[in-house]
Amino acid sequence: GAGYEDVLMATVGLSGEGGEVEVELEPPVLVLSQRLSVGRTYHRTLAVTNRSRGPTVLRWEEFPDVLYQAVRVIPQTLTLQPMERREIRVEVAPKRVGPLEASLACEVENGSRLAFALFSDVSGPLLRIKEAIVDFGLMRVGDKSKQTLTITNVCDVMARWSLSVEEEEGTAEGTAASIKLSPDHGLLDANRTVQVTLSYSPSCPSRSRATLKCDTEGGSPLYVSLRGEVIYPNVSVSDYDLDLGTIFLAVPVTKRIFMRNRTLLPRTRFSWASASGGPMTESGSPMIRITFKVVEGALGPNETAPVDFTVEALSLGDGGGNIGGGEGELGSASNPGRMEALVPLDIEGMPQPAGFCIRARVMGLAVTYHAGTIDSVPPVPDDVRGTPAALLIGVKTDWHEDLLGPDTDAPCVIDFGTCDAMRKHSRTLLLRNHTGIASAFTLHAEGFGVASHEILLAERQHQALATAG
Repeated sequence: GAGYEDVLMATVGLSGEGGEVEVELEPPVLVLSQRLSVGRTYHRTLAVTNRSRGPTVLRWEEFPDVLYQAVRVIPQTLTLQPMERREIRVEVAPKRVGPLEASLACEVENGSRLAFALFSDVSGPLLRIKEAIVDFGLMRVGDKSKQTLTITNVCDVMARWSLSVEEEEGTAEGTAASIKLSPDHGLLDANRTVQVTLSYSPSCPSRSRATLKCDTEGGSPLYVSLRGEVIYPNVSVSDYDLDLGTIFLAVPVTKRIFMRNRTLLPRTRFSWASASGGPMTESGSPMIRITFKVVEGALGPNETAPVDFTVEALSLGDGGGNIGGGEGELGSASNPGRMEALVPLDIEGMPQPAGFCIRARVMGLAVTYHAGTIDSVPPVPDDVRGTPAALLIGVKTDWHEDLLGPDTDAPCVIDFGTCDAMRKHSRTLLLRNHTGIASAFTLHAEGFGVASHEILLAERQHQALATAG
């Protein structure tokens, strides 16, 4: 076949002027005034412009996340046409607390390298506690006080927190253990709030001072001052030793004393002993009855309240005596009974005993009645006044011994003798109160007829005449 050869037909000369691609970055330095948080992702925008007449390709370098805290440009590769302007996005994801300084380079095809700098500050999770001081106030030993603490997450990432209590110097040992926190740890979402309840149950009086510490993972700790004043209740009465003087058997006596709350505790509860009490007689029955108008209640801060009560002697007291004895009958003016009793007062939470002592001289209440005038009744001696023996003074003794018993119910006869019909006749009945207090009495007629003892006398006389005959 035929053969072919290259033949030079013409020569063309080419000439021109060239240069590298020029790309402009705005701004070359990126300063983030916002305080960044660990675990959160932030975005900012940059602008790149191709100032040349030829296209180019931009390739942003990529570095390890730990080194540059995950700073990258999106998109990582970008093609720019001549005179084209594009926006790129810078993504920042901080991973540790501290100053953030990063520089990221960009390879420009057919051009010089670009770079931009990033400056900011990275903080950990940030919490705020509303209360700077938690004051439990004035408390009594054994009471329980509750206060509330408000914790707010003011950053834009989740925070892990925990609480602890540390005793301050000079505070009673065990104060921190007496303060309970609920809850004492947890996770708090961004811009959320949690309420923490603090319960304080002191077991001894003290000037309580402690510090609550709030630790945040990756953040700075917060501190809150805790304080409280713990005391025992203290209530006193105006009369610790109350002498009632002379009182009478089974006659109530009303008295008033005062009790005072000597602290500023808000409510101090009190309770008096039961209405019946005091020492007992040999038979086991109480010698005294005490009735309080207000048995229990509460005293306010530094409050003074009256205590009204009634005392009634149920017995003449310990000891005894015989009628006509050397010192007189027990319960008489010359030998009154002696009564002493302790009246306990229960104060809630008060370790010291409280109350008062009652003392009194007890006399019997004696009222006698006799037929006759005042002058006809012999006086009652002081040694038996106010006693059952006084009832025998001035009573007729000319009756038969079988009719006049040894007890105090000896009969009293008002004898009108022989009376004319249709005429008014009168006799005197003398009532005598042998004690120093008033005694009410009532007189009424039960019926008419021959007295029973006169019937007995008549029968005895009839028997005597029959025997003699």
